[in-house]
Amino acid sequence: MAAAVLLGALLRDVTEPWLWLTALATLAVAALAGGLLRRTIRQHGAVQFASAALLALLGLPVDAVAGRELWPSLMTAAAWAAIFVPSALAVRSTFWRAKRDDVRAAGAAAGAVLLPVVAAVGLGLLGYAAEALACALAGFGLGLVALWRPTVKQLRPVGLSLAAIALVAAGVIGL
Repeated sequence: MAAAVLLGALLRDVTEPWLWLTALATLAVAALAGGLLRRTIRQHGAVQFASAALLALLGLPVDAVAGRELWPSLMTAAAWAAIFVPSALAVRSTFWRAKRDDVRAAGAAAGAVLLPVVAAVGLGLLGYAAEALACALAGFGLGLVALWRPTVKQLRPVGLSLAAIALVAAGVIGL
């Protein structure tokens, strides 16, 4: 997820070496923080959602060094949050399904689809077409994951699916 955000930010200005250094430093700090908090993130759903939302902000340092305006950078971060938080919801849905908590699992799966779709509409109305398209595609991908209804034994393919969604979003946002 962190790599996708930074890739999306770097794709706008691939030739500037300072941006690459900024991205690497940002990635190192994020990896260190994630490593230190790994157990807490895995054990608590709320912390997992907060972590996913914070990952959306990783592109801001690259945007700042590139001299991009703050508001468009924040809208891009909002799009990433509307992709990552629902991805965490999709994972939590799998765990709730395993616990036979069908109401929570269904709510999380529905939220995982609706949040990026609503964000796509809002971002589109504000004129952020790339971010809106990325959210719409994420909503579609998360909808497929929700229809799939994976079990906890299928977490690896779920993770790969979420990584693919993030990489597609990076390409859409960055290009």
